[in-house]
Amino acid sequence: MKLFALAATATAYSYSSYSSSSSSSSSSSSSSSSSSSSSSGFYTPDYTWGNKACYHHITNDTTITTPGWPFDYGNNQVCEWEIDAGDVYGIMITKRSFDLEYQYNCKYDSLLIATPDDFDSDGTLINGDIYCGTNENRKRRDATSEEDASQKSSPTYRLGVDPNFNIYHDGFPSHPVFIPGGQARLAFQSDYSVFREGFELDIRVIETRPPIVCPNSDWVPNSLLTACIPRASTVDCDSTVVTITAHVNHLYANLPRYRWEDARLNIGDCEGENAPSAAGWMTETFDLGECGGVMTQAAEIAVNWNATGPASLLETEGIFITSPLGFKAECVYASEVNLNADAIHVDQFLNEVETVVDTSNFDDYFRLIISGEPGGDETHDINIGEMLYGRVESDLDLSPYHYEYQLVKCTAWNNTEHTGVSHEIYPYHCAPSTAVAFDPVDTDGGSGDAIDFEFKSFTFDQYDDSLYVTCDIKICVQAPSGEFLNDNCFRGPCDE
Repeated sequence: MKLFALAATATAYSYSSYSSSSSSSSSSSSSSSSSSSSSSGFYTPDYTWGNKACYHHITNDTTITTPGWPFDYGNNQVCEWEIDAGDVYGIMITKRSFDLEYQYNCKYDSLLIATPDDFDSDGTLINGDIYCGTNENRKRRDATSEEDASQKSSPTYRLGVDPNFNIYHDGFPSHPVFIPGGQARLAFQSDYSVFREGFELDIRVIETRPPIVCPNSDWVPNSLLTACIPRASTVDCDSTVVTITAHVNHLYANLPRYRWEDARLNIGDCEGENAPSAAGWMTETFDLGECGGVMTQAAEIAVNWNATGPASLLETEGIFITSPLGFKAECVYASEVNLNADAIHVDQFLNEVETVVDTSNFDDYFRLIISGEPGGDETHDINIGEMLYGRVESDLDLSPYHYEYQLVKCTAWNNTEHTGVSHEIYPYHCAPSTAVAFDPVDTDGGSGDAIDFEFKSFTFDQYDDSLYVTCDIKICVQAPSGEFLNDNCFRGPCDE
């Protein structure tokens, strides 16, 4: 099964002076792991502010939700929240839950956040942040069919003068959104079809300046007001690469604009290649195995790097013109992997069956094979009571780290959905099923070393049947010297 990123975090360094020894304790927070942004090209909602049907005036701390929460919001909804907290330091908006219909430019259902500076003198909205989609770990549900999607029309929009909207189509950030000052407007709208769960957001009024001062406008306080975090930075991970988006101002304290074109986004031992956009944003994709980084393992496997900019930009003509910033980028992976083998047909009478090999979703690094002979993956005749041979293979490379993996559990099902009738042929570590004479020949594997097991074929009734086998494995990472990163991860051999 594909090893997927459970989280992506960003940790700020002290912006007064950079040092790897002190940065880890200076501040920490989570960044949005999946949101992406772009500027311009978004058409602004054309409705009158102060919609009385769903209008809320906010002056202090509160929680806001979509209509009908916690149930799905309906179609053709329009709601507005006007925040007027007076002369305060700022407003912090924190996500509890967020799930709106996805569309790349957020033209179907969306949440708009705007400040007084986002309107021109005529009251036309020209700037703002717009959010849709979800950052929950579930499949997107767009239009119910291609035909439905093609017929969907956007709400009525009007284009502001020189629009400069930040569009986040993969949900609301996991870090708080900070708005300077005490005034803001939020607007939610849905179109005529496809609705979701909606959102629940906390609104917090920050009366006075917190004890921490952020280095520039692209850093915002965290929810505890104890550290600054890089606004709108993203860290997206999969099993082979990490993609990071950051702003020049995340890497330097107010670097002069004439030097922006020379800025690059570096992590660990890898140097970025892409110059910033005119707005200062950079996106780089790095190979996980080439950038060094520090790997740890507790419940999950984590690897992190320091994201920084070139030190050569700190000074010019013998004087320092900026100071270095940076943040910690981290990818966290599940240490347990579930592997599926497609149907093994078991006959009550002699007959030919086809053995199907299924590849896990762990980027093809692991695979589970069930065959009629040891080490085989070809067609065999399988009768009830005959031996089946299982094998888990891996070509995962975590260099310079090593790893071992163990068979944790195997279950045989009677359907492809893996629901209903089943039999645990290997319920848990070192506990094989005697009913099927499960033999854990070798339940420990590693780089170049496979797991092998065998069991007798069976059926769930008195007729020919198909078995659908799933197995869970546990990955335990070792340091280059051989010690496990988590001493409690790897269980001893079954004969101990």
